[in-house]
Amino acid sequence: MILTSRLILTSRWSLVLLALFLGLCLKLPAAKAQYIIAPETQEYDYLRLMALQNPDMISPLSFFPSVGMDYEIGASGWDIWELTQKETTQFSLINPRVGYVHNSKLNRSNNNGPLWTGKGTNLFTTFGVQGRITLGKESSISYSIQPMLYYAENRDFTIPAHNLNKSEFSYPYARSLDWVQRYGNRSITEFHLGQSEIKLSHTFLALALSTQNMTWGPAYQNQILMSRNAGGFPHIRLGTKTPVKTPIGHIEIQGFWGRLQESAYFDEDPTNDRRYFTGLVAAYRPSFADGLTLSLHRVLYREWQDEDLVLGDAFAAFTNFSPKRDTDIGQGRVTNDFYDQLSSVALAWRFPEVGFETYVEFAKNDFPASFQEFLRQPDRQRAYTFGFLKLFDLRYGNLIRLSIETTTLSQNQISFINNTGSGGTYYIHGIVKQGYTHNGQLIGASIGPGSNSNFISLDYYGSGGAIGAYFQRTRYNDDYTIRAFVGEREYIAEFDVNFGVKGVKHLDKISLTADMSFAYLNNWYFDPELSTWNFSPSLQLKYRLQ
Repeated sequence: MILTSRLILTSRWSLVLLALFLGLCLKLPAAKAQYIIAPETQEYDYLRLMALQNPDMISPLSFFPSVGMDYEIGASGWDIWELTQKETTQFSLINPRVGYVHNSKLNRSNNNGPLWTGKGTNLFTTFGVQGRITLGKESSISYSIQPMLYYAENRDFTIPAHNLNKSEFSYPYARSLDWVQRYGNRSITEFHLGQSEIKLSHTFLALALSTQNMTWGPAYQNQILMSRNAGGFPHIRLGTKTPVKTPIGHIEIQGFWGRLQESAYFDEDPTNDRRYFTGLVAAYRPSFADGLTLSLHRVLYREWQDEDLVLGDAFAAFTNFSPKRDTDIGQGRVTNDFYDQLSSVALAWRFPEVGFETYVEFAKNDFPASFQEFLRQPDRQRAYTFGFLKLFDLRYGNLIRLSIETTTLSQNQISFINNTGSGGTYYIHGIVKQGYTHNGQLIGASIGPGSNSNFISLDYYGSGGAIGAYFQRTRYNDDYTIRAFVGEREYIAEFDVNFGVKGVKHLDKISLTADMSFAYLNNWYFDPELSTWNFSPSLQLKYRLQ
């Protein structure tokens, strides 16, 4: 009874706070503020919007960092990011943020970076310092130390029992996937280095040691290979400081080497707790096709035992293309299962004169059996995302943005022929037991393996803030559904519909961000008797120090 009363009180106060806040978004006068992008904020979308409005702005092509002092994005609209080379000092404090997220029934935590928001109350704060030290005319060291501290009440809910030889708190429908559903049976407090990075830059090159989040590719909601869904993992990055201008167009190249960590809720084997990660991003914006960007993204990862890395592992993302290489799987067959591979190609085309952008990303999972097999079935073990944005200009520089995106991670039917277990399902690998995860969360699209999603949002942007609404439909793990119910006349699909309203208001010293969503989940954990609603209000406050 006490618990129910507390939930009702929390919901009522959340509704009151959101109503007051949305009124502020529409009525208060405009004000400017300075911001640094973070994965759990709404500034990410706004930065991409500004790049569409201003084609001459120095902005990423296909690799989008959380903190980047070499990009000139500012002096427009919200004026949120003025970290240009001339304005950055040797030392300054990062504007601190505090936030609150509540989930009434589910553990919903999507595209939140290090922040994991389970059932119940979740609180977090970020803070830190940043700066740039000039070493010479074209050389500098820049740094951003921006950790996150969060608390999750982590209240109880039922996770189906399984016999997959892993933790009871892990995802129950895939053996080789360290996807934590609940971090133990008590509240948790976590500290994460967050959007922290130290970077050495010289002319057009940059070398960085980082734990910050990054996204790859043109998608806004569900980036297939690298997203904002999990906390950033420790990695080294070497590549272009900003896109390099050449006679044939702009070129962006990034190489990555890092370490993925197993969660404490997967297995009891301490020898397999880490994985080696290497990847590459290459993007090209041709000078002869205004607004067009072509990009390639590739990831290789494998188990990392003590002293088993060799020099060839450092170049694996650039050289290891053979489908027949490392592992003898019996009957005279050898396959490249030493690494798991994810790769994609993408196209984005912007038309700033009419405020329109369209994009598509086509991805493959693991290595094809042979080049002939790839030509015969290029759609086997594939995934894709496509979408578009349209801006509608209003008076006084205000605008409306319409965004639509569709993502398909489930396999087509032919992918199930001669496959057993979870073979071919995105983010799951038979040899690398934890799959494509870091500390129990998916690195790729937040909807999860074998899932499909449709997303639409409509947002109004003014000089002092924004307000909008969104809708998303997701059907989860179709690959499991097809395998579990093959031959049955009826099948059970786990799916949800999620709709909500959100807003941002910038005042003189304070920025307020609110989001309130309602989700209806049907056949939760593939149980036809279990459907539920989840109410999730959130509120963030950022204080401007300067």
